[in-house]
Amino acid sequence: MTSREEAATFEDRGRAAIKAASRCLADPSTSLEDAQAAIKLLQLALSDVIMVAEDRQRRLVRLQAGARRLAR
Repeated sequence: MTSREEAATFEDRGRAAIKAASRCLADPSTSLEDAQAAIKLLQLALSDVIMVAEDRQRRLVRLQAGARRLAR
C-alpha cells in the first residue's frame, strides 16, 4: 500500500468516526457518558486530520523547493 493509499484510508476512517460521533450527538436519547465518548472521538479524529494536513503541507513545501531547484 502506498503512502497516498494509506492517507486515503486514514482519512476515510476519520470521516467515518466523525459521522458516527455526529449521529450519536444528534440523537436525543444519547446518554451523557456516550456523548462524552463521542466528543473524545471527535477530538481524536480532528487531531489526526490536523496531523495529516501538516504532513501534506511539509511534503508540498519540499516538492515546491525541488521544483524551484530544477527550474533554475
